[in-house]
Amino acid sequence: MCDNNSVHASQYDPFAFTFGFIVLVQVSTCGTGFNNCPKIHVRTRILLAKGTIGRFKLQCILLILFSPHIINIFCYLVMLSPKNELVVIFGIVYGNNNAVSYGLYGFGDITEIAPVLLFGYLVACPTILTVYVIFARQKLILILHEKIRLMSIKSSGIHASVIKVLTTHTALILVIYALLGGLAAAQIVFHVHSPDVEHAFYDVAIIPALANPVITLCFVRSYKTFVLY
Repeated sequence: MCDNNSVHASQYDPFAFTFGFIVLVQVSTCGTGFNNCPKIHVRTRILLAKGTIGRFKLQCILLILFSPHIINIFCYLVMLSPKNELVVIFGIVYGNNNAVSYGLYGFGDITEIAPVLLFGYLVACPTILTVYVIFARQKLILILHEKIRLMSIKSSGIHASVIKVLTTHTALILVIYALLGGLAAAQIVFHVHSPDVEHAFYDVAIIPALANPVITLCFVRSYKTFVLY
């Protein structure tokens, strides 16, 4: 994902590094949004006392939400740069005879039209998904406030516990934005890249996968209390 003409031992193409940042954000955001969108939608329908949407409609919704992953995979397969070009580029940064070269993939020049188009897609997809999740969550909270007077303590507690989990999951992805964005901005400003920064990026990107189950378990006790109440 680096430009062969601009990579040096202590410098790199900032656009290439930013592209890597966007890929990680897209993966993290789509994964979290894919899980949260159906949950928020179902919880909203329950509060509005609407009927079930049916298995077919639910499957269609899930396929639509999963489609960004399919498009992402297709774009990578179509626009990957030849491996021999990437080996030379990464050899400048990491040195020759590096075993990592056997698993290289990406773009040799991020300024080409195809990578730029994919870059725009990777920016738009997580942005739209995140904005939708935030507004859908806000709508869900407003509906809960309107309906809570008509609910029992048990029902209102169950809904509140689930919404807390969804809210925390949504807030977590915004934290990921801030952390990855800070790392990317620092690299672009100072024009310095190192394997340690790559490690930090991947460590931050997997935070949702590690933290979401723990966060969910924190609310399970109150959820079970209301269910068994």
